[in-house]
Amino acid sequence: MFKQLGLALLTVIMCSCSSLPQSEVYSANSKGSAGNPKEIVFIHGMFMTPDNWTEWQKYFTQHGYKTSAPAWPQHDKSVTEMRDPKNYDALAKVTLEEVLNYYRQILRDKKVKPILIGHSMGGLISQILLSENLASAAVVLDSAPPRGVFIVSTTFLSANWKIITPFASKDKPIIQDQESFADSFCNAQPEAEQKRIFQTYAVPESKRVGTGPLTKAGSLNEENARGPLLIIAGGEDRIIPARLSYKNFQVYEDTPGYTEFHLVEGKDHCLMLTPGWESLAETSRLWLEKQLVK
Repeated sequence: MFKQLGLALLTVIMCSCSSLPQSEVYSANSKGSAGNPKEIVFIHGMFMTPDNWTEWQKYFTQHGYKTSAPAWPQHDKSVTEMRDPKNYDALAKVTLEEVLNYYRQILRDKKVKPILIGHSMGGLISQILLSENLASAAVVLDSAPPRGVFIVSTTFLSANWKIITPFASKDKPIIQDQESFADSFCNAQPEAEQKRIFQTYAVPESKRVGTGPLTKAGSLNEENARGPLLIIAGGEDRIIPARLSYKNFQVYEDTPGYTEFHLVEGKDHCLMLTPGWESLAETSRLWLEKQLVK
């Protein structure tokens, strides 16, 4: 009997996003104070390159924005080149702090504070840079959580095991095969779409970056005054379950700045690449243009 009760309780604890709000707001300041810079820096996530932002860049360019999508250190190569074992040693040495410092320098060199749009680990990078007042606003999609934010979930542990396992060397990059990538990144897509995304975009990744959020490098300055932040969560995401994105959102309660959470049902971790991405891009643009007014 007690075993059955325990299993029932565990099921409740590990429930899906059905109890999450579709949208919620923490509002200290309702508008960005500096206006819209009309410039966006896109930040890709792990196992990806800037290529995953190509269509988003086209969309925002058509709406009058200047865009760029700088590659992480050791990610400025084609997918084919990144999969070449001769590049593995250098890739494995990349850390989250190194990636952050790279973007910090890019932003400090700009005349205006740009908007950041980041996915997955690029979402956490965007949050950190926004909290350091290096950007005017940020939109993050299926963002990795900051240090200290986690959930108990078998789905999350399974999807991220190659990253968090203590049994794999950090001196070798993490390599996803098509099956594991499809199961964790684009699980809501048909097989043909899963294959297309893997072949077109997936690359090996540094385990040091993946474990970076567990270190000081993954910490936010959430008490700092900052621009508005939109957190978008995919309801079918296994890498960053929507419940984890919501816990990330809750970090910002009672902090300076406007923060909004938006749940998109039916979307997995590759929501910026799969059919319907245009709607997410439009949602992001309209939100930014509503927030960033003088």
